[in-house]
Amino acid sequence: MNTIEWLMAEIAPLRRLLSNHLLYDSIVNISDARMLMEYHVFVILNFMTLLQELQRRLILSPPIFPSKWHRLPNHLIREILISDHETEGRYNQMNYFDLYLHTMQEIGCDMSKIEQLLDQIKKGETLEEALIHCQVPPFASALILQTTNILKGKQLHIQLAAFIYGMEDPMLILLNGLLNRIKKRKLPGKTDLFRYCLRKGIIIFEPLPDDSSAEILEILCGEDERKWLQVVKAIKNMLNFQLELWNHLLTELVETPFNGTFEELK
Repeated sequence: MNTIEWLMAEIAPLRRLLSNHLLYDSIVNISDARMLMEYHVFVILNFMTLLQELQRRLILSPPIFPSKWHRLPNHLIREILISDHETEGRYNQMNYFDLYLHTMQEIGCDMSKIEQLLDQIKKGETLEEALIHCQVPPFASALILQTTNILKGKQLHIQLAAFIYGMEDPMLILLNGLLNRIKKRKLPGKTDLFRYCLRKGIIIFEPLPDDSSAEILEILCGEDERKWLQVVKAIKNMLNFQLELWNHLLTELVETPFNGTFEELK
């Protein structure tokens, strides 16, 4: 078993819990979709924060790899960034985070928490400082703080692993799980924008056929057992926080009275 196979075996139980989460079968009406997006938007923000740091370190900074390897991280991050900006039609000027916010507004989500957080950041506060003043869902806040600590540590092998296996991979699991359940139900009504937002996310987070992420991680960690253990610990923390967030959201969905149907979706 090579190191990547060992890593995947270590995180497999948490990935299974995410893949089989009861949350996906619980999104059955417009109120559920709203609540999901009100929680998940903080995960998207967290993803974009980590992506921007990796872009700075792997593309905008001087090469940290030998020249023969430098194309690998550039290829990985650039493909994600290009996909993020290749949005069709009336949304072609939006990155995925902006598209997500727009979809939230269109389906009537409560925007107050995410807008309050973004306003605090625009005023010059750090994410950590802004979280203190905003009513962010508890496990979303914990996930963001975990990512902030990873960024502060400035250890690229941990940052990249957290991004690929701790954020990108579970994001794809969630979006595929939701879209597949919605398709099976053949829900009525104008669900176009909500479905489009899910599909767009899948396109962005889907690994490329010649995905080089594992190869980059192997270069960064080499045969250093300490680094591999650090990587697995960081990934497990990220996955656990997201599991707890979905558990919390599932509890909220069960306790929230039904309000509307998918026919209200624009």
